[in-house]
Parts: sequence; structure tokens; C-alpha cells
Amino acid sequence: MATCLVAVGSNLGNREQTLDRAVEVLARHQQLRLLRRSRWRETSPVGGPPGQESFLNGALLLETSLSAQRLLQVLQTVEAKFGRDRRQRWGPRSLDLDLLLYDRLVLHTPQLFIPHPRMAWRRFVLEPALEVAGDMLHPALAWTVARLWEHLHTATPYLAIAGPPTAGKTELAGQIARKIDARLILDPDPTQSSAVAPGSCLETELRILDRRADLLDAQRTEWADRTRWTVSDFWLPQSLAYAGVCLGAEQQTTFRNYWEQRNRTTVAPKLTVLLDLPARAELSVEQVRRAIVAQAGQPGQGPLLRLAGPVSLDVVAEVLAAIDSMR
Repeated sequence: MATCLVAVGSNLGNREQTLDRAVEVLARHQQLRLLRRSRWRETSPVGGPPGQESFLNGALLLETSLSAQRLLQVLQTVEAKFGRDRRQRWGPRSLDLDLLLYDRLVLHTPQLFIPHPRMAWRRFVLEPALEVAGDMLHPALAWTVARLWEHLHTATPYLAIAGPPTAGKTELAGQIARKIDARLILDPDPTQSSAVAPGSCLETELRILDRRADLLDAQRTEWADRTRWTVSDFWLPQSLAYAGVCLGAEQQTTFRNYWEQRNRTTVAPKLTVLLDLPARAELSVEQVRRAIVAQAGQPGQGPLLRLAGPVSLDVVAEVLAAIDSMR
């Protein structure tokens, strides 16, 4: 039997009645057992067309003998039973049933993405999830629901944008900063890529790391204002990715030790955005791209929003909706 976390929501019709009835339908399913349900919470819509009604949101903890794929089918069948219309993304909906976690399964298919790709920073998801499954683990991040909730409440409002060269990090950072009136931090070495330039060396990578870490130093007075967001067009762990490409094993150890020392005194992102591009023909650039993507996928680093570049209206909308959902 698998333990599953499901988010539920509605912003059309008699929302409370719809949610109550949907829970009853799921609880009667022979291969599902309702372990816990949260109370319903009223929340503002995030993203989508303006003028929507507010949502009632909650969470269910279920036990099932169904596979994750089969459980998704059951959830979608119940949504359809209550009139769910999927023609407009983030639009009004009579019933929303999202499979957030399925034990410790990590699964990426065109039909199903587990853990849910946006659950780690959405307040309207994490608050009810905490009520029913605070100790449940997000297997990709290696953080529990309770830790994700704590991070949402305590982390400095700082958005870091990661990605390979030419992905559009600076453009995206600038657009987001302007739209939310955020403080913008630009990479002091935007064209410095010792991983793809001749004559690369440990000293160069250490210098780049120092310049970036100085900007993120938690003791700087700029970080005292926690009412305003900060956006950077770089992510400190990307230095580890570059070092992994251009340095030998012994130098990598030296670099990582120094990186860990500098990282202890820097501000960690509340959310990191990974802006990726398709595979590149140039081998050196592709090595860096793969290293950054791999580094971003390491557990224990906090919430991560993965987006496919280049920068577009949809990409900007995704990031703005993520920020809005954390408020």
C-alpha cells in the first residue's frame, strides 16, 4: 500500500459542498483509504485570468493499492464527475485534485510529474498539507512538508536564477525585478566562464566565487529589508558546476571546501529558478549546461522551479505566479 498526498480545491459553485462530496467519492473507492483530511481554507487565485472567485483549498492523505498512474486516472475521473473543465490553464475550476506525493516516488512522464512540480513553494498547498502530512518527505528535495513550510515562512525573499550560458538569466532577472519592484543583483562576472575559456585555473574560479559570495553576504545591510524581494541573475551553487567541469579531482575538493565555507555566510534563495535550454552542439558549453542542471537537481537545496528557455511571456508569468503563491 502506498501513502499519497492529494491537494484539493474549488472556486466555482458551492465550493464546500463540492469538496465534501468529492472526498466522499474517493473514500468509497475500494482501493483507496482516507487517512486524514485538512480543514478547508479560503485562498486567492494565483495566475490565470483576472476576476476569478477565491478558492477553497485543502489536502487529503490517502492510502492506496493503485499505481500512481492509475490513481491519477481515478482523480481525473472524479474531477470530470464534478464538471472540471481543462480548457484554460489556471482558470476557474469546479474541482481540482492534484497528486502531490506518492510515497517516495520520483516520476517524470508527459502525463504525470511526481512530486508535483510546484508544491514546494505554494502556500495554499503547503498549509493544508502540513495539517495532514507534515512529516511526509518530498523525495526530490529531501525536505519534509514541515520543513518546506518553515522555509516558506523564514527564508529571505530572494529569488536566484540559474542556468547555462546564453539562457537569458539576466533578461529574466531584470523583467521580474521590474515587475515586482525588487532589488536586482547582477553577476559580477557575467562573461567569465573559465570552464569554456582557455587557461582556466583554480584561482580564477575562487575569485569568481568570492565576488558572487560577497554580494550574497548575509551581513550586508541591503538584506535587512525583508519586505522587498531581491532577484539575482546567478545562483551560488553554479560555481560548483563550473568547477566540476574545469578542475581536476584534487582541485575540486579544494574548491568545494572553500565554497562550503563561503556559502555558510550567504543568503539562501527562497526559490531558485532553473532556466534551461536545449542541448548545445558546442561540447564545452553543453558540458557546463549539463553540470548546472545536475547541480540544480541535487537534494537538500530548497525549492526549485524548472523552466525551459528562452525567456518568454509564459516564462515570466510562471515566475510571477510562483512568487505570488508564496505571499
